[in-house]
Amino acid sequence: MGSNTPAYSPNHIVDPTTGFLENPAFSNQFSAQKKLAFLKIFYENGLRIRRTCDSLGISIDTVNRHYQVDPKFREAYKELEAKYLDELEGVSRLNALNPRSVIERIFQLKCLLPEKYGQENRPVKIDVSISVDSQVLSEIKNRTKVIDIEENSENEPLKSVDNQSPGGAIQPVE
Repeated sequence: MGSNTPAYSPNHIVDPTTGFLENPAFSNQFSAQKKLAFLKIFYENGLRIRRTCDSLGISIDTVNRHYQVDPKFREAYKELEAKYLDELEGVSRLNALNPRSVIERIFQLKCLLPEKYGQENRPVKIDVSISVDSQVLSEIKNRTKVIDIEENSENEPLKSVDNQSPGGAIQPVE
């Protein structure tokens, strides 16, 4: 392939006026001119791809396929998205200044000043972990037993065990 033209597929050619790829065998489906029309209508429709495809009689799969194989079409598509998003952001910022547009203003402040108005400004939850060895755990367990014994002895009358009787009967002490 001694030519300077990149080889995308043996059946694709580059339209000299647009730089878009075309397949001569299917030129009536999504030609360079139809791609230009698609991009224009796509932008006018607010980047709504289904509505645009329906109005041109093409499938979304066709657009996706050409987006994947045609670098110039992909570049033009991305430029339209960037232009649309820039305009949308401008309108949003203007609307945020309207005294009645509280939600728009909140949204803009959260996006523009996240350190002050964003979700990051919530109270901080701190997880604490404590490491103790087995000796400390053993001491805690023994202290718990002592506390339990003291609590029980305060609430119950004293009892004695009769070691002389066959069953080791427990007798209350008076």
